[in-house]
Amino acid sequence: DHTPKTSEPPLPLSPRIMRRSSAENTSPVDAKPQPGHEGNTTPEQDNTAQELNRKLQANLSTDAGKHVVKMNGGLTCFLLRLLRARHWNTDEAVTLCEEILEYRAENGLDSIVNNVIGDQRLQDPANPQYQPEIKDDV
Repeated sequence: DHTPKTSEPPLPLSPRIMRRSSAENTSPVDAKPQPGHEGNTTPEQDNTAQELNRKLQANLSTDAGKHVVKMNGGLTCFLLRLLRARHWNTDEAVTLCEEILEYRAENGLDSIVNNVIGDQRLQDPANPQYQPEIKDDV
């Protein structure tokens, strides 16, 4: 029997994906942050973020650390991002942060960003389609 099977309906997109893919719905005005994101954390997650902040104090007080924090939406957002990536394990999140800073230093990413993009924002939460202008004269 070569009769095509009826296709099942597609899985619903998450609100975050729908926001990015829908031109008429690009502003997350009433959207509640996802669990574990800034503005929607549990007291345990807040304590874990504070613990990570203490462990990373020396790394994040460097110029490179400050730059990475700024690029990633601020200290709280960056810490939560590290923790979510490592399933809330602070030791693994510290290792990840150290690896990020080491990689950026070894490959000169901060100088590339400064020379090519300059002081422009890298992201704009209010405009998901925002892209910085690229300087061609570098």
